[in-house]
Amino acid sequence: MSQWPIVRLRDVVSMTSRGESPLPGRAYRLLGVRLWGQGAYARETIDGSGTQYSQLFRVDEGDIVVNKIWARNGSVSVVNAELAGAYGSPEFPTYAPKKDMLLPRWAYWFTRSPLLWAQCDELSRGTSGQNRLRPERFLEVQILLPPIAEQRRMIAELDVAEEASQDHKRACEDVQREANAVLLAVFRKIVNGAPLLHMKDIAPLVRRVTEIDPDSAYP
Repeated sequence: MSQWPIVRLRDVVSMTSRGESPLPGRAYRLLGVRLWGQGAYARETIDGSGTQYSQLFRVDEGDIVVNKIWARNGSVSVVNAELAGAYGSPEFPTYAPKKDMLLPRWAYWFTRSPLLWAQCDELSRGTSGQNRLRPERFLEVQILLPPIAEQRRMIAELDVAEEASQDHKRACEDVQREANAVLLAVFRKIVNGAPLLHMKDIAPLVRRVTEIDPDSAYP
């Protein structure tokens, strides 16, 4: 692993700009990007007359998409096949990986890494006092770049691990739903026939006023 180079994104991606002027009467599917590497998603579909932006930008499968405002909180992802053809506002710059050097799926796994989030946080500081990440500064992010064959091998292992994790999560959710159903059935049996009372009669509102001491701390 030590022999793998660390490169800047400017060497392995290209900024893209597929801007279109929104047309009234035409539907545009907008995308968003969740925080902390949790992926891009379809936000809503709007009419072209329903946006304040003079341009919307179409994304393609494999694009890296960045939320300029929240990049410092991991709002970076890679567009999947389902979101291909969606649109982002100017707040979502996009970058196309050079696929002979950087596989989009390897870029996706990098977006899940705190190593990226920390760099985005650092690069966002001092920009107009709003901590926005300027599109050109994102190109300064550094990424570990194994050979393509090694990227494919590691992607396969990570995908298998993610699927196993999702299976475990679904199994836990099934168990929780069953437990909740049992508890609800027992509760209904216990309270069957019991009288109903107003909360004001059994737990009246209480306000315990405290005089604030400027020299004290309050949890």
